[in-house]
Amino acid sequence: MEARNETFVALRDRLIDEVVHNIPGAHLTGHPTQRLPNHASFVFEGVDGNHLLMMLDAAGFACSSGSACKVGDPQPSSILLAIGLSPQLALGSLRVTLGKHTTQQELDAFLNALPEAIHKSKWRRSNAG
Repeated sequence: MEARNETFVALRDRLIDEVVHNIPGAHLTGHPTQRLPNHASFVFEGVDGNHLLMMLDAAGFACSSGSACKVGDPQPSSILLAIGLSPQLALGSLRVTLGKHTTQQELDAFLNALPEAIHKSKWRRSNAG
């Protein structure tokens, strides 16, 4: 289990570093290292989290939005609101969990697909109502 966790931490830390440093408007939620070894959570400015999930699903990636207890709820996560995020920012959340079979190549593919999925999921004036 210790070796598996070391692999998870290396993949997770790379995921966090690449997203935060390469995607404008991306913010890590939670502590950078004091978290589960296979988990990362982000919010993206101006992004519709539900649409982002659909775009990632279409690209072959299963992710979640908000907290695990709020899956399917269109309201901002109360947890994200409690840590001080605005409701609009909290609606642009993405949870990524790495599996025991996740490879560097799969992470590369995800990191390549994510910017386009975010771009396609930006709130448009017509969405803002």
